[in-house]
Amino acid sequence: MTRGRGPRALAAWLTWPAAVALAGLAVGCGGNACPRRGDGTATAPAIDDVRMLRHAVPGDPWELVFTVGFRDGDGDLGAGVADVYLNEKSTPTALELLDLFRASAVALDSTGGTLTIPLRFSDNVGNGDKVRLGLQLVDEAGQRSNCYALDLDFEVIQLALRLAGRSPSPPL
Repeated sequence: MTRGRGPRALAAWLTWPAAVALAGLAVGCGGNACPRRGDGTATAPAIDDVRMLRHAVPGDPWELVFTVGFRDGDGDLGAGVADVYLNEKSTPTALELLDLFRASAVALDSTGGTLTIPLRFSDNVGNGDKVRLGLQLVDEAGQRSNCYALDLDFEVIQLALRLAGRSPSPPL
């Protein structure tokens, strides 16, 4: 067999899908992304900023991770929920903030900080889909934050890597 050919050399090429989700438009007010308006009081939570962390989960094209900067005047957001809306639907997916606060190393009674929120889209979104993501924080007292909206475009592409002289391991 010629050097550099054969099963090991051929196996040194890896391909796997990678999602490219482009945040086209980020709006603090959210338009119609959430069905309810925020309370806007001094003690109601507020979302200051949402950012998508690119390539946060290598090898999993449908898991996206976002950071969310927030304020909460009375510090009771840690006992609340994050309502996530897709494509302006009226029923959200509710994420318990207790776990997200702990995973983000933010004190449960904090009046501000940054949360890390992973979201899985595989059951709801297909290749080539456009998604309007609405995020609203609801504190323990039921007060709602502003609605933060992101318009995302999903495209799955194949990435190929050449590993020099080694048998590949599948991506984790």
